Amino acid sequence: MSENKIINLALVCCGTVGGGVINILTKNHALIKKRLGLELTLKYVVDVKRPDELDEKLFPGMKFCDRIEPVINDPQVDIVIHLVGGEALEREFILSSLKKGKHVVTANKALLAKHGAAIFREALAHKCHVGFEASVAGGIPVIKALKEGLAANHIKAIYGIINGTANYILTSMQRAGCSFEDALATAQAKGYAEADPSFDVEGIDSAHKITILAELAYGGLVDFNSVYAEGIERITLNDLRYAEEFGYTVKLLGIAQMNQKLDVRVHPAMIPTQHLLAKVDGVYNAVYIEGDMVGPTIYYGQGAGREPTASAVMADVIEIAQRLISNRDKNAGDYNVLNYFSKNSLELLGPENINTGYYIRFMTIDQPGVLAQISGVLGAHKISISAVTQKERHAGDIVPIILMTHTAPEQAVAAALTEVERLSVVKEPPLKIRVMNELSGEEK
Repeated sequence: MSENKIINLALVCCGTVGGGVINILTKNHALIKKRLGLELTLKYVVDVKRPDELDEKLFPGMKFCDRIEPVINDPQVDIVIHLVGGEALEREFILSSLKKGKHVVTANKALLAKHGAAIFREALAHKCHVGFEASVAGGIPVIKALKEGLAANHIKAIYGIINGTANYILTSMQRAGCSFEDALATAQAKGYAEADPSFDVEGIDSAHKITILAELAYGGLVDFNSVYAEGIERITLNDLRYAEEFGYTVKLLGIAQMNQKLDVRVHPAMIPTQHLLAKVDGVYNAVYIEGDMVGPTIYYGQGAGREPTASAVMADVIEIAQRLISNRDKNAGDYNVLNYFSKNSLELLGPENINTGYYIRFMTIDQPGVLAQISGVLGAHKISISAVTQKERHAGDIVPIILMTHTAPEQAVAAALTEVERLSVVKEPPLKIRVMNELSGEEK
């Protein structure tokens, strides 16, 4: 730690979240100093463009540069805040910082999901701390909850609405009665969705985040490439309305639970409307965690955005600063590394081994005998139907047939749907949405 009771920070990349970090350091400077008992000072800002938020008078001696090497080579820098997107360059930056003995804070979920092992092993080797609260749910302190608040629990399950863009789209469709395409366009116009929204709507972003949560909860490394991810692109307004009639709300859900093997996946799910997760709307996120001792807990808030994410970044900075002040873990490295990321890889349950109920939509020619053909195929695969609806009747037209099933093996459902799709009366691939009846924690 730097002398004279000052902890020197370097901020690498001053985009949206970086601007939020500067804003917090500026507006809440006195509060942070009071709580820490010393100064946090911004010694470097690394970017190609000087940020508008930067008031250099508040940080005497601060240096602005467009290269990271001065930061890495300055022995007075204690903590480096890495907010660069992407993987290859940011991985190089973080590893270089750790090799120089600098503590690191990052919000890069894709990097941690894919390369966390290398980063945390490097941190352990150089007795450094790595903070990553902002990588999963923006301003929601779910990482700290798993590491500390629930540390005495075996984690039974995690269910997370952890992508605000997808949640906003589904909420907009439901409320405004619009199509997926129109809801996406609105999200892009409001800045909630990127010009290329594929990571959000295809479930990839959520998969990054649930991978990190699963590693923390179950004490091992998860192969991100083995995590099943399915998005919301095929869901229609009618699907949302049918779900509501059956007593469910559709959400893009990240799931991690131990069932002999670790089950980690992302897909649209039908949640009972009385469950707390079903009430999480718009760009908000929520993570439901059930421990064997504490029971169900839920963490709710803004999962993205400038200030909420910057708040999580600064929480890590302050925690590391507190450790430096008290010299905790001085010779042990980051205890998070020792207890979570230095273990063996966890074997994942394949998605074909899931057992759940299903909502299935078939688009078929409206003619006699169609339902009998479909139900016959499902019956041959021992899939039991619990409910059927077919509201739009126009002889000869293409109409939806909606089935709800009892609990069935995913493998059997997939085989049955492949067979049904070959029927001449079925005019597009069936859509299935898994039904989460096993969720506890319903609002009473």
